[in-house]
Amino acid sequence: MDNYKTLLEKGEYELVEQLTRLSKKPKELLYRLSALLSLSRYEEAVDILVSDRDILWKENPVLTLKVNFEVRFALKEFDEAYEDLAYFQNLPYVKQEVEEVLRALPKAIREAERDSRPASPYEQEEIERIFASPKEDYELLGLLNYLRSHNAGDYKKEIREVASSTNRHSDLRTFALLILLSLGDASPLEFSKNGKTYKVVPSSLIPPFGDKEYAAITSYLSGYKDASLGRLAASIVNETVMALYPESLNSLGSIELIEDASLALASSYLHVASKPATAKMTKAMEAMEKLLKENPPLTE
Repeated sequence: MDNYKTLLEKGEYELVEQLTRLSKKPKELLYRLSALLSLSRYEEAVDILVSDRDILWKENPVLTLKVNFEVRFALKEFDEAYEDLAYFQNLPYVKQEVEEVLRALPKAIREAERDSRPASPYEQEEIERIFASPKEDYELLGLLNYLRSHNAGDYKKEIREVASSTNRHSDLRTFALLILLSLGDASPLEFSKNGKTYKVVPSSLIPPFGDKEYAAITSYLSGYKDASLGRLAASIVNETVMALYPESLNSLGSIELIEDASLALASSYLHVASKPATAKMTKAMEAMEKLLKENPPLTE
């Protein structure tokens, strides 16, 4: 056993890994784990920690805890780290030293999780400046996109102000509303769009691409016989959905009518013939074109 310790001290990690590869002796497994950690072979280490957890714990519970969570942190497996903690906490009492390590672990996991997150590209002062600027819609869109997957909840008040504003671009206000939906914001909000004012509760809204009508229409268009025409029609439908939101596609008519109208619009854009338009089709096409014209994409 001392030979393994000496080899590790000399940096002979590959040799220790090879010599202990078939061993199931707890002391040799611990040396093997040390070698794997030094080689950054964390996936192999976690396999041993899970499959041989019981014998490792009986041999050296403190070292087992240390290695276990070092591996989880290296792999950024924080959910698994909390599961491991619950497992170890439910094991019978061993000694005071082990209890002290267990008590310190929740804080250690939280700190490791926090430290693993990439540094924010936005300083607090910059965030406040962007939210306060009445003209930088494109810059604000970039900030909202960042906050959506990071700490949007810290800026719910500011995001609500964007969603309820009347002077911001409709794409921006709609995006802000969708972030509030994802945050489960249950406070009523006035939202203006397309000449209408809606009183909405964000958490009660259906996501824009989440209804059965949209699923049926896009399924039909994706399998359309003229693939290019079907793709363009689907793109028109997607833009219409966002331009309409928080209203849904069924406010324009039936599924079949929207399918026909989007294909007819796509045909006109591609300058190809389409089937004759009925009065209802013409009305739906005009409504879609009006929506797209009044809600152009946000650009720099």
